[in-house]
Amino acid sequence: MFRWHWQVRAGKFTDVSASQTKSNFKKAVYDKTYQGDAISLVNSKGVAYHTIFVNKRNTSKSDFSYAAHSDSKNHNSLKGRVSGIRIYIYYL
Repeated sequence: MFRWHWQVRAGKFTDVSASQTKSNFKKAVYDKTYQGDAISLVNSKGVAYHTIFVNKRNTSKSDFSYAAHSDSKNHNSLKGRVSGIRIYIYYL
């Protein structure tokens, strides 16, 4: 439901494939994402199962830190979190 909420309200919405997040994170995600954007992680059926928010850009590593309420991962690397996972980016 969160996906439908943001997809309608976001200024722009981008679907990034799992292969793009893994092989070309900088071009597919980093160059198109900004602080405050929401990102949903998507399963193989196209269903978003978790949403995180970008909160700080790390220009030296071409990466971001992110915020998530139910994610035990290291929140200092968006690239590490989404690599190999299909995502939806909502430009808020």
